[in-house]
Amino acid sequence: MKNLIGKKVEKEVPFCGETVTIKKLSVSEVYEVQRLVTPPEPVKGSKTPVEPMDPMKIVNGILRIGVNDAENLTDEEFAGFPLDELNDLASQVMAYCGLAIDNESTDGVDTEGN
Repeated sequence: MKNLIGKKVEKEVPFCGETVTIKKLSVSEVYEVQRLVTPPEPVKGSKTPVEPMDPMKIVNGILRIGVNDAENLTDEEFAGFPLDELNDLASQVMAYCGLAIDNESTDGVDTEGN
């Protein structure tokens, strides 16, 4: 198995009418994603509120890690893409590496009972 360490597993997926290549994330890359989605802890004794997490920074971070040739894109460059395309691509990256959340079962259904 040692010969497989670091092997890149990739596939092409549609994005904005073209195709891009996504990759399965390594364990260390999954840890990077976890750091992106974990809210910062408040400083003990500080009355300064913790800044809320910016969902676009999370999406952009996932894409930088999981999409070939996206690692150097700036937040401003990501802002030039359609939001739904970015979200779909981030979801595909997460699904490809086994970290997907199944949102289809609740689409259009009020799960809060409202």
